[in-house]
Amino acid sequence: MFREKRGQKSLFSASTLLPEKKRRRLERTWAWPFRTATLPLIDESLFRHLYHEDNGRPNKPVQTVIGLLLLKEMWDLTDEETLFNLDFNLAYQVALDVDPDEAHCCQKTLHNFRAKLMASEADALVFRSLTDRILAALGVDIGKPRLDSPPFCRTSRD
Repeated sequence: MFREKRGQKSLFSASTLLPEKKRRRLERTWAWPFRTATLPLIDESLFRHLYHEDNGRPNKPVQTVIGLLLLKEMWDLTDEETLFNLDFNLAYQVALDVDPDEAHCCQKTLHNFRAKLMASEADALVFRSLTDRILAALGVDIGKPRLDSPPFCRTSRD
């Protein structure tokens, strides 16, 4: 059964429990921009079709699962390493905007979501749309090739 991520924030989130100095330090890492710039670009309603209309247990928030898959690829981790980081790495909890007591996802949930996404062939459309939104938010123009990238980058051996 599909449900969107709840908007209500907890008083006990990872970022509010930290002392001010540590919170400011964490905000200068990759975790804070991921939370504030990337997570809001994930439109959970695009994934409603992957869930039964009125049967079954409510889903893990789609933003969390997609965020985990993005972080998994970003850091080149296994599912197990990614889920361990969700459970115990404060930066992951802040990046994914989850409370420490909710910071858990089983491997089967991650696997099943990825399988449903790939089977529906929506994965390419969704990630293309998400990539386009991230590029627009960052102001990156992919129409202009970089001169330091192949095939433009040549060595004296070429």
